[in-house]
Amino acid sequence: MGYTNNFVPFKVVVDSIRYGSFSIALKQVGGNILLFMPLGFALQVLYPKILKSKTILVGFTLL
Repeated sequence: MGYTNNFVPFKVVVDSIRYGSFSIALKQVGGNILLFMPLGFALQVLYPKILKSKTILVGFTLL
């Protein structure tokens, strides 16, 4: 009984809506957004020449 890898984007969210409840999916997405917010702030502080759109792109690629 080991851990399995999930390489399909948003699979957990879709499965939560399909088999669980919408509130679980909402907590999952909200938690991801809250955890990635410091990345956006840190990138803007460390590299002020980076545009906001590039910061958002970095956040989505790391998600």
